[in-house]
Amino acid sequence: MTRHDAADYYYHTRVRRGPSGLYNTWLIVGGEAFDNHTVPEDESLSLTLTGTNGQLPRRALQSTVLDTVMKTTSASIAVRNLCAPTLPCYPPAQYRFHWRVMSHLGSSFLSLMDNAEVLRGTLALYEWTDSEMNRRRLEAILDVKHRATERFAQGHLVRGVQIEVTLDSHGFAGRGDICLFGEMLSRFFALYTDIYLFNRLIIILQPTGERLEWEEKHSRRIPG
Repeated sequence: MTRHDAADYYYHTRVRRGPSGLYNTWLIVGGEAFDNHTVPEDESLSLTLTGTNGQLPRRALQSTVLDTVMKTTSASIAVRNLCAPTLPCYPPAQYRFHWRVMSHLGSSFLSLMDNAEVLRGTLALYEWTDSEMNRRRLEAILDVKHRATERFAQGHLVRGVQIEVTLDSHGFAGRGDICLFGEMLSRFFALYTDIYLFNRLIIILQPTGERLEWEEKHSRRIPG
């Protein structure tokens, strides 16, 4: 971009961990108007923010049972918390992490299924909890295969990709854990599927050889 095409205003953000251990978001503004000192004195900066209480719920309610209903309605309501509030998950702060994430924006759908190692590495990029259970789930991916498939629907030929992922069932806490992991995979593949393809996931469990099949999912991306 030449200096004649430079934007009058621009901004970018950075998330950094502060001395207290909490994460701070920095907003940096710039542009030709700032460089040339031509910003009007009454210029306004409008922000749309999403805020949370961070670690405060976890600290304050770690051992507290939430079972009290305020007298604000005549309806009979029972309240109970299923578990203590969890800690927030912050994105990793490693060098060039954001470039690795951005590289997935242009990834080929089929390249994600070259082999089990590629799929494990792709999923690990979005696993920020450093959880031992999640590591075991990713390591349980033994093999991944795909093949083209097609069918007729309402007189039209519809093309898609059938994906077979082989899992070691010993890497999961049970049947429900496997099904939840499979649902996550099915939705994840749907996000990367080419606009003209659908995907259908089949999970093969080892050592039993049991097959679990998901309904076909279509890409949610909008052309253009």
